[in-house]
Amino acid sequence: MLFAPGDARLTLIAALRHDSDAIIIELGGELDVDSAPTLREHLGRVWELSGVPALVLDLTDLVFCDTAGLGELVRAFKRSQARGVRLVLTGVAGPMRRVLELTGLREVFEIRPTTADAMSGLLRPF
Repeated sequence: MLFAPGDARLTLIAALRHDSDAIIIELGGELDVDSAPTLREHLGRVWELSGVPALVLDLTDLVFCDTAGLGELVRAFKRSQARGVRLVLTGVAGPMRRVLELTGLREVFEIRPTTADAMSGLLRPF
């Protein structure tokens, strides 16, 4: 476990939307061994699309992430690199920020404060 969940067990909530410049997946609740397949399923739909320039994963409402969840984020990074899709994480704060820093993944992922920042940053090369 990377950090402890709150008192109430939440499931992963994922909302997918398509913008002209990116696909945005907003994650909420818990990204753990039980819910990581849900994220993998959403990402599978993204990888099936052609011409996706960027993928934004908004973690603002994510309250918990274990190693399985972190592994799914790394898998998304690797798949995005292999497909030439720019991956941006947004809403990374608190324990999630700390975990990314401790694991060295903070330097791997492109991270922006908000989805709006990510969308404006997509106009610039990474």
